[in-house]
Amino acid sequence: MLEIDNVTMRFGGLKAVKDVSLTVAAGDLAGLIGPNGAGKTTLFNVVCGQLRPSAGRVLFEGRDVTGWKPHRSIRLGLGRTFQITRPFGRLSLLDNVVIGAMCREKSLDRARQAALGRLAQVGLADRAQDTAQNLPLGLRKKLELARILATRPRMLLLDEVMGGLGPREIEEMSRTISQIHGEGVSIVLIEHVMPAVMSLCQRIAVINHGELIAVGSPQDIRADRRVIKAYLGESVAGDSPGGQGSAAASQTAAQAAAQATTASSATEA
Repeated sequence: MLEIDNVTMRFGGLKAVKDVSLTVAAGDLAGLIGPNGAGKTTLFNVVCGQLRPSAGRVLFEGRDVTGWKPHRSIRLGLGRTFQITRPFGRLSLLDNVVIGAMCREKSLDRARQAALGRLAQVGLADRAQDTAQNLPLGLRKKLELARILATRPRMLLLDEVMGGLGPREIEEMSRTISQIHGEGVSIVLIEHVMPAVMSLCQRIAVINHGELIAVGSPQDIRADRRVIKAYLGESVAGDSPGGQGSAAASQTAAQAAAQATTASSATEA
């Protein structure tokens, strides 16, 4: 469904993404993980048209969409959320989601009905008339998700929708993501909340310093020495060549990544 073909993204002399190739099949719920600054969001920006790659191409359902403007990608069915939510603060939650729904609906009434349904799906129906500017972080994340769902995506790229959330909010968001996937939407999830990634995702890709270093099942990723090294360094990876020791180190690496992301995400709240 989605094919990232040898994509490179340069900013001057910096290669933020280095020759990454990755495919996501229809029906997948895939994870994209890696340390902060690894190039994950840059890759999403290339896929969804916020950036044109320096090299390589992006195909969606067999069509070359490299460099397409985001509104064209959305109309094609490729939607994404952002790490930092920016709702229209003076508008109601309902009107925020109506804006997304108008991508598909031909009348305002139909867009409002679609928006109400998406707000209900993420648990915000009772706050539809509230203004968005004073929402706490957890509810802004839900609003961001409702707004892109209103565009009726066939594939959804979620960029840290759980970042900065508390345990109960993470559990609620995980259930919502599972429900969306169960409705037939393919999903790629950037996330640092490792328990959620490991439980939700069927396949996980790992990026470090812009390079794709591993792709596999959650079990494969937990035990991958390159992943352990990316999170904790060569000394820990070298002490854990494989098996249970490697898996334990990888779990520790995941916990370290989660702690770092929680700290950085707190500035958004």
